[in-house]
Amino acid sequence: MEVLSALLGAVVGFLLSTALWIIQRYFDKKDRLTEEKRSLVYAIIRTRMNNPKMTEYLNEIPITFGDNEEILNLYRLLMNTHAEKKTEVLTDLLNTLIKAINPKTSLRQSDITNGLTTII
Repeated sequence: MEVLSALLGAVVGFLLSTALWIIQRYFDKKDRLTEEKRSLVYAIIRTRMNNPKMTEYLNEIPITFGDNEEILNLYRLLMNTHAEKKTEVLTDLLNTLIKAINPKTSLRQSDITNGLTTII
């Protein structure tokens, strides 16, 4: 009887520790993805006055935000928009990206077109 109790305890302990390990991995992956999204949005905002660099970061959107259909649609729209509408679409895209990581923040169109490039 003692052997059976010990064996049952070992099996339950193994199952419990495995379940906890799986749960921890899930939350670690979710946290890592959230941080990747946040880093990408900050990089796009930081480089908005440097078009070639910003374009590099914009090209990462389909991979990093592939789970967000609204962001993907705006990204595709940006690629197919005429020059005179690009700032408007970019503003919409950036606001949607920002809302995905911080719902209390938004940008105006002038926040995209104006920015510091150098400080005297």
